[in-house]
Amino acid sequence: MMANIMNSSLASSMQLLTVSNKITKPQDGFVFRPMPGVDKDGETIRVVDMETEFKNNYFVLFFFPMDFKVDSSEVLSFKEHLEEFTKNHCEIVGVTSDSPLAVKRWISKDVSRGGFGGPVGFSILTDKDLSLSMSMGVARDCGAPARATFIIDWTGTVRYMMVHRSDIGRSVKEILRLVQAFRHSDLTGEALASGWIPGGEVIPTDFSEKVEYFVNKFGHGNKDTTETAMIEALPEDGGESQSKSEEDKSGTKSEVVIAEVHNPKLLQKMKFQQHLSNQQRCPQLLLKQKLRSLQLLIRRKHPS
Repeated sequence: MMANIMNSSLASSMQLLTVSNKITKPQDGFVFRPMPGVDKDGETIRVVDMETEFKNNYFVLFFFPMDFKVDSSEVLSFKEHLEEFTKNHCEIVGVTSDSPLAVKRWISKDVSRGGFGGPVGFSILTDKDLSLSMSMGVARDCGAPARATFIIDWTGTVRYMMVHRSDIGRSVKEILRLVQAFRHSDLTGEALASGWIPGGEVIPTDFSEKVEYFVNKFGHGNKDTTETAMIEALPEDGGESQSKSEEDKSGTKSEVVIAEVHNPKLLQKMKFQQHLSNQQRCPQLLLKQKLRSLQLLIRRKHPS
């Protein structure tokens, strides 16, 4: 009888945790919420109001399963680079499913024993019920979050996410580079090349400069290749609607001269030069040249 009462009491006090992940992707809004955790000082256990403390700032939200295969190396790496994140107006927030008391023990434990060796300088939140993990789509059936990273901007928008297996550590330097890239692009509106670092090259927005940039960077800087690429990249608009006045401005005589050229390579270069000339005289013609150029080339190669 007593055993039945104890079993009934135990069952009523237990809650069955069912993992139901929400699909989260970049450009989704982050749902701020209060979360219990250990403060930056490594001692204070309190409820962290995420909206009050992190909104209007960039912040990195990194989940770790606390299995300590690679957790300590990641936490210590974030600690090492914390000043650089701060310079970029970015907060660091750790999230694990362990209790605040367990987190405190790992903070105070010596590095030689797998601990964090003292305060890490950023809050570590406790997601015991996996509510935050599930809202970000990274909760696992084992009761711990996956090793996942999110970069959230000052508007509360998810800009970047990465999830991978637990025994492979993150590159904190790469996460810092991404934060710097997002902030730079947001502040300047510039498009950044692969592997961009502060002070690195940006991708031009002007059409001609952009084509030349890609050819020089990935096409071995061949001038003929550049000219060919710019001709082929002209927008597909036949230009039949071009007015007579625009035709006069574009240089009809030069087209007659070009039509009489029989050297294909020379013809191509002359067409390219005419395109640049037209672009300077009348920018609207940029959208009307490709078909005309192709028609001239086809007529020379395949005369009727």
